[in-house]
Amino acid sequence: MMTNGSLKKDVPHTSYYESTYMAEALDAALDIEVDGFDDGTLYWDMFRELLRQNRALDPHPGRTVVLDVGAGSGRIFRKIALKAAKAGEDLADASFIGLDKSPTMLERAKKRGAELASVGTVLWLEGDAGDLLAQPSLYETRQQVSLVLCADGGIGYLERDVDINNFFSHISQLLCPGSGRAHISLLEFQVAEAYENGKVPTTYDESMECMDEIGKEQPLVFKNIHHHEYVENGIHIGEMDTEVIRRNKQGEETLLEIVHYRHRFQIWSTEKLIETAERAGLKHVETIKWPRMRHFVFMSP
Repeated sequence: MMTNGSLKKDVPHTSYYESTYMAEALDAALDIEVDGFDDGTLYWDMFRELLRQNRALDPHPGRTVVLDVGAGSGRIFRKIALKAAKAGEDLADASFIGLDKSPTMLERAKKRGAELASVGTVLWLEGDAGDLLAQPSLYETRQQVSLVLCADGGIGYLERDVDINNFFSHISQLLCPGSGRAHISLLEFQVAEAYENGKVPTTYDESMECMDEIGKEQPLVFKNIHHHEYVENGIHIGEMDTEVIRRNKQGEETLLEIVHYRHRFQIWSTEKLIETAERAGLKHVETIKWPRMRHFVFMSP
């Protein structure tokens, strides 16, 4: 039975990335590591290799700099720190920089800062992936970044060609020449080759699987009330509206918020993505196929 807040017109409407409830829920869902979503192992392996290479070249603290573009609440950094702790790896000479345009997500990242206490320095920046070097602290780290991450298809939020070109160009300027690596991921529905059978791929079912899992542990319920995905002129368009409901021990429900998610993601062919990156000064190193996504690794020659 729905109680307080049952009149939807009186309930706050927020965007997906500005919802405090969704930020906390997304954190919890990704921490569960549902099969196919745990890309933390992949990033940890790459980071550890670069960390050891850098230590062999220069033992001074702060040598290994990692930039996560579209860091959200910092889940990749937390996964790396957790895996480092389990492996007995010291992170005192590592620097983590997380950039995101959502202040809500960044606030969540800062609240969980204790989980990154082992890292030498941690910096959170509010900014746009299409203009990385507009950040003074990033401009000062040109040719000093060991690893750039753009996970979960984050490049999709860049819709304009100028922003996409700047994104790759700025990464090429940030990476350590020769040794630095950029790790760009595309979700399945962002990859043109995934459409060859005529079916529009989706990650909706898997993402809701995560949300269902956290619903078992928390009094919050996330109820989908609208979901639609389609392709138009080479763009994957996704729409999802979700009710955030609090359920008490008596089973009474209170509607807290209605969250709206929208995206317009370019569908990339592998050839076009690599060509765009290399035109900006990067060199393609390898492509890694992962469940429900594809990872592209680049270097700055």
